[in-house]
Amino acid sequence: MDNATPQDLHRAFAQRIKSFRTARGMTLVDLSALTGIGKSTLSNLERGQGNPTIETIWQLAQVLDVGYGELVGHAAPQASVAAGVSVVFIDREDAERKIETFRMRFEAGGSRQANAHAAGVSEHVLVLRGTLTVATPADRARLHAGDAWTFAADQPHRYEAGNAEAAALVSVVYPGVRPT
Repeated sequence: MDNATPQDLHRAFAQRIKSFRTARGMTLVDLSALTGIGKSTLSNLERGQGNPTIETIWQLAQVLDVGYGELVGHAAPQASVAAGVSVVFIDREDAERKIETFRMRFEAGGSRQANAHAAGVSEHVLVLRGTLTVATPADRARLHAGDAWTFAADQPHRYEAGNAEAAALVSVVYPGVRPT
């Protein structure tokens, strides 16, 4: 899908949502109840309409028990932007463990609150530019360009830029490959 139009990407994303949902025997009402996303919004997404936020995609992936990359597919990178944070899915590797890699860019003072991932999931953060604070309920790290940190992502976590723009590579590492 390297030459895919935005409409092609929306249609492919819509098909994946519906496919994962129906494979799990879920109705739109079920998915809405579990994600907290309105049924009409989900219906629009399944029709290829709308532009979901980062949080919406993550929430759907978590409830459908798939990786972010499985949900968005291997289309050319498209940025998801919300509240001063831009996230671009870079790659997914299904080897011994599934690894999804993202480039995150933060405006000065930008932050992203992330829900807990599944049990055993970890995140590896490498700061490319600026200062980024990464916090979990149990720990906190203030990272500068060139610094890296790994943490258990099966708990809520937060990313927060300092007084200048920041950028980081974030790899989400799943404990084992699950058939999809």
